[in-house]
Amino acid sequence: MNISLDRRALHAGLQAVTRAVGKSSLPILSNVLLETNGDCSLLLRATDYELAIECEVNASVRVPGCITLPSKVLAEIVATLDEGQVSIETDDQHAGSIACGRSRTRIHGLPAEEFPPATVISDGLTFTVEEGRLRSLIECVIGAIAKDETRPIVTGALFEAGGSTLRLVSTDTYRMCVANGPITGAALGEDKQFVVPGRALRELLQLTEENGAAPVACHFGENQAQFTVGASTLTARLLEGKFPNYGRMLPLN
Repeated sequence: MNISLDRRALHAGLQAVTRAVGKSSLPILSNVLLETNGDCSLLLRATDYELAIECEVNASVRVPGCITLPSKVLAEIVATLDEGQVSIETDDQHAGSIACGRSRTRIHGLPAEEFPPATVISDGLTFTVEEGRLRSLIECVIGAIAKDETRPIVTGALFEAGGSTLRLVSTDTYRMCVANGPITGAALGEDKQFVVPGRALRELLQLTEENGAAPVACHFGENQAQFTVGASTLTARLLEGKFPNYGRMLPLN
């Protein structure tokens, strides 16, 4: 791989994706994947299996390729570089050479083949929400999401979509919050319910703030949810179990 891209864009992309890096005994999960996409962009992706964040940044691709590099080391190096174009070149020893101005650094990585593949949700429920509306809904319910993991199902928020309405519900068993908002593109008929982890919602709030007023495309599969806003995509494993029956506690009709 041989590419060049703006330092500021690379720094912003790394800041976004490295938030998905968790504590793991697997060295590959401490790395961030760098993969060229055509002739003019670079995909950055990090994951801990429960959460994955991917970001696409503009780049000039001279030689396509992919590699994984230690996320913490890479982010620290890029943060200290001068403004301007950054060149990244890899070799057959799974190392990346990073150059910007007078700075030259070589980092040892791991083969991209060892990195978990990206999630593709081919069926399920798909709809779109205005960025401001989704932020408002999440901000309404996030305060009542439980932090005690003895009941994992309430450490997330219920997403209930049907017709042209999205409802979010959260409860820590002491408090309950419900918020409704319009959506486009949802399947009509029976409501669909999914429970998205609180951590994923906090990261989604951050991504919507970083990507401005871009509409958010939401995809829900059997056990995963995917949110695409601007050039970033967040994928989260859904929580399993039966969410409390909020209708009995808070009649909405």
